[in-house]
Amino acid sequence: MAQAIAVVVAVTGRAFARDVKGNLRPLKAGDTLQEGEVVITMSGGHVELAMADGAPMAIASDQTVTLTAEVSATTRPGREDAQVSQDTVDQVIQALEQGGNLDDIEAPAAGLAGGGGGEGSNFVRLLRISEGVNPLDFEYRQETTNRVQAEEATLAAEEPAIPRVAIDIVDSQLNDTDASSLVTFTFTTAPTGFAIEDVAAVGGTVSNLQPTDDPHVFTATFTATDGFAGTASVSVSNGAYTDAAGTPGTGGSDSVPVDRSNPELTLDIVIGQLNDTTNTSPVTFTFTEPPVGFTIDDVIVVGGVVTNLQPTDDPRVYTGTFTANDGFTGTGTVSVADGTYTDVAGNPGTGDIDTVPVDTANPSLTLDIEIAELNDGEISSPVTFTFSEAPVGFTIEDVIVDGGTVTNLQPTDDPRVYTGTFTATDGYTGTGTVSVADGAYTDDQGNLGTGDVDTVPIDRSNPTLPVNIVDTQLNDADNSSVVTFTFSEAPVGFTIDDIDAVGGTVTNLQPTADPLVFTATFTATEGFTGTASVSVADGTYTDIHGNVGTGGSDTVPVDTLNPTLAVDIVDAALNDGDPSSVVTFTFSEAPAGFSIDDIVAVGGAVTDLQPTADPLVFTATFTATDGFSGTAGVSVTDGAYTDAQGNVGTGGSDTVPVDRSNPTLAVDIVDAALNDGDSSSLVTFTFSEAPVGFTADDIIAIGGAVTDLQPTADPKV
Repeated sequence: MAQAIAVVVAVTGRAFARDVKGNLRPLKAGDTLQEGEVVITMSGGHVELAMADGAPMAIASDQTVTLTAEVSATTRPGREDAQVSQDTVDQVIQALEQGGNLDDIEAPAAGLAGGGGGEGSNFVRLLRISEGVNPLDFEYRQETTNRVQAEEATLAAEEPAIPRVAIDIVDSQLNDTDASSLVTFTFTTAPTGFAIEDVAAVGGTVSNLQPTDDPHVFTATFTATDGFAGTASVSVSNGAYTDAAGTPGTGGSDSVPVDRSNPELTLDIVIGQLNDTTNTSPVTFTFTEPPVGFTIDDVIVVGGVVTNLQPTDDPRVYTGTFTANDGFTGTGTVSVADGTYTDVAGNPGTGDIDTVPVDTANPSLTLDIEIAELNDGEISSPVTFTFSEAPVGFTIEDVIVDGGTVTNLQPTDDPRVYTGTFTATDGYTGTGTVSVADGAYTDDQGNLGTGDVDTVPIDRSNPTLPVNIVDTQLNDADNSSVVTFTFSEAPVGFTIDDIDAVGGTVTNLQPTADPLVFTATFTATEGFTGTASVSVADGTYTDIHGNVGTGGSDTVPVDTLNPTLAVDIVDAALNDGDPSSVVTFTFSEAPAGFSIDDIVAVGGAVTDLQPTADPLVFTATFTATDGFSGTAGVSVTDGAYTDAQGNVGTGGSDTVPVDRSNPTLAVDIVDAALNDGDSSSLVTFTFSEAPVGFTADDIIAIGGAVTDLQPTADPKV
């Protein structure tokens, strides 16, 4: 707990004490000061203290002194160091007799400088002498701090009683709150001729002088002058009145501390301008006197806030921090209104204001891709970058692009507007974007800019077309198929004329309920064998944005060629010597459903039909009918078989000469009878066919002999 360290003996002018918590209070005689408190004297102020150990201490004007145990532990002066000279005593007595003010006595008499040569204490506590001083007996004793009582001070010799007056300004101090005080004039004898004109006032005026019921006492009102700060006084000069016997009276006076000077404030926002980079500034509040009741609530702010209001070591100076509002552009102000604080005397203070240019408005950007949509027909668009303020540090590297590129970024005549060109990427479909991120640039104050983004629909993806011939193969049994044309986008300008067919024809092109799908019919060409196709060439159609479409195609195996058959009776002719022949059946494709029942034979019979190692070839045996003579044949009719695809086969046949009829002979002896006269006759041998191997040896004659066998012109005779 803090200990009392001193008592205030006297105060001249204005002086204050500040406790360890920073609270200020005005000082007056009799106040107790605690260890650690700070005594502050203003200009013209003076404080006399009695330390706890009995030592005196004086604090001159414009000083700040912290009271500690070390301060109080001063060496007391010796008796000779504090001895008051006879001349000093004489000055005191003379001042008292003339009604003078002890405060007006020069420093040595008033105790402000030491007496001997021993450099002792600087303080002599001469508080007030009420009646008189005996020059032979007066001596300063350091141990004595009480007033000298009237009964203890006597004159060396009896002399007539001189009327005296004691003046008392009742209030201990005056200020704007309490600007006037009752003043009492107490005379030792009832005065004669005492009027208000006899009263002199310094620092104010005296009015309403009135006698009281006690003829020794008059009262008046002292009103301190507005704006005055210092020691005011009320005095009556020697001889201004007499007693009833006509003896001139001595004067008197009293003083009072007055502070009717309104404290003033000088407010300073230290930094010259604020922005996003430097958005705060110290603010100093410099008062002419320590303020009372000044809080952050008394600070009026425009364009920001003031925080962290703190007193400094100098009780007249406070500091705070002004932080500009984000997004504010204009003049920031910090002000304190008149009357929001007082000084310790209660005088209302005058306010002040300071301003600072503020620009914490972040510059903004409006980005515009001018063309509403891009495609192969129109692949690029101008882009404008319109800033709210001229940008600093903005380059093409700050532009973020999706779905294309931005080139040729240029400032315009308007420093807030830049232009560039956005070109959509070929093949891209979707939303193209151009953007600038927050913080990519600043204004000329260093405030970070906000970004923006704009978008544009892009379709630079060329539409595609898958073509599908639905059936997996075509033949005579199934020679047509549905064909689907499925586009990635609805086609524009697509007709049947855009379709190419190989191995068949496409007919009946129709759109479906789905605008992306068309259908048609592909019919294979009769007699075609191979890979048929349906195709659409690149560029034969577009999408709705004018992008040129890519083509597509599909193929299908086709076999609409009817299989054929070659029949071959291997032997060139048949007869009784060679009545049968191998027959081969050679097909153009492996036959399906071919059997012996499908074979027709004329002039003979076919047996033993067998496939061979070659699936295209079958063999059989044709045997000519005995006794048959003529052209025999082996045949297969059309449609008797198919190929593997079901195509109906064509027939085939072959023939062979057959002679299995035996030749006959007619023998004719021409002459009807023979005798000696006609002993020989022509004999004719007429065959049904030209004979082979016929000789004279084959002729048997009875009753004669056959000679000279000769063929004729007719080979059968």
